[in-house]
Amino acid sequence: QVLRQAASIRVAESAPVAMYQAPVVAVAIALTQFYRSWGREKELPLYLHYFTFLYMILFLLLCLAIGCLVTDVWKPTEFMDPAKVEDFVKQVMNEQNDTNSFQSWKDEADLTGKQWLKWFAFSSPLWCIGTFVVCVKHTLDHVKQIQHHSQSIQRKPRLCDNQYHDQTIVILALPMVYGLMSFKSVIRALMICMNHVPTGGDTSAHAVRFTGYQERKAFLLELYAANFEVGDIYETTALVTFGHLVTSYLGKQLKKKLDSKGDTVVDSLSAVTVSGVRLFAGSCLMSGTYSLIVTGMYFYFPTLLPNLFSMNPRTGLGMLQQESTKSFTETFFLGFGFAASFAAINNIMALEHTFEEYLENFHPSVKFWGTKILVSLACVQSSVLALCPLEEIQKKLLYATVLSMECFFIALFHMKGWKAEEKWYKEDDTLNEALLSS
Repeated sequence: QVLRQAASIRVAESAPVAMYQAPVVAVAIALTQFYRSWGREKELPLYLHYFTFLYMILFLLLCLAIGCLVTDVWKPTEFMDPAKVEDFVKQVMNEQNDTNSFQSWKDEADLTGKQWLKWFAFSSPLWCIGTFVVCVKHTLDHVKQIQHHSQSIQRKPRLCDNQYHDQTIVILALPMVYGLMSFKSVIRALMICMNHVPTGGDTSAHAVRFTGYQERKAFLLELYAANFEVGDIYETTALVTFGHLVTSYLGKQLKKKLDSKGDTVVDSLSAVTVSGVRLFAGSCLMSGTYSLIVTGMYFYFPTLLPNLFSMNPRTGLGMLQQESTKSFTETFFLGFGFAASFAAINNIMALEHTFEEYLENFHPSVKFWGTKILVSLACVQSSVLALCPLEEIQKKLLYATVLSMECFFIALFHMKGWKAEEKWYKEDDTLNEALLSS
């Protein structure tokens, strides 16, 4: 009996890792970027470079997310059958003496009259799988070009000898990362619609985390937002990489014209262009870190500093969970992010228009909008959904589902905008060969 109890405690303690994976994705992004920096000049087999591990991690997290959808959402409610969902919600509330919250759930999270939205949300794993396939295929196209170049110069492949392809590969992973986080937000919204946060390996109504619907909803909304915060972090990584890529390419073109003065001009140009992008990256990093800490502390360590992090309305919300605090931080990060994104986008667009003749082969407009479009779509869709005749939880479910679908089409758009065989990729090779020959 004691061993059984100890085993159940270990399962329960390991459950949060499977449930709350936004920090795992954030750490994975950071580690792969560190590994990329370390391995740029190493003569490693191509399958041992950062992109292999990045896609392995993303594939694992995708499988875990699909498993979560099946075991935590579909099975307990038989594909969210309206009658089964309502019975499940009532059972959870009866178990926790929370029946007063039933009408609130009915008004804001019941999908009985919105079955089209449910089935549309169920399509999100298909979009995510499609995005993964397209991103992997496109990345392999660039890896083959790196392999071809290495064979042509008769040396083992190094990313520093193929910096354009290397930087492109970082950008190509953006739809997959954002699509995965959107899919996970779909699952969180569906869990609100069934009043369910599982604990341990038990997904029944008898084993639900938190003490009531309001606390559970607040936590799931925090997870929902944290997923997009992580997506925004990788978005900034892609934008910074794009800024370095376009200035590096432009710099090589200018050096041909300016000779000895080229280095000074290029360094100044790169600093000005990338500074705005870094400011935007900093704003997203601050916002994402804050969200992950505030949500993760209560989930992983519910008894630590409850006066700051508690989400339990019965015992009192922590200071950082108060509505006034949330409103202030949301307004602060939104304003900071808007100003920073404007600076970042303006700098890159100014660079594009000013040096258009030097960037003719690069086709910067298609590449820039392919990288930046997720930021624009998120803003536009938020405004459009505000006009939709849906409840707030339903809007969030629709928003996340649409984004997971759009990431698939953005990945296809990248296939056109970042073709691995474009001529400008070889211009860096030509310069390297000229330097070697001299």
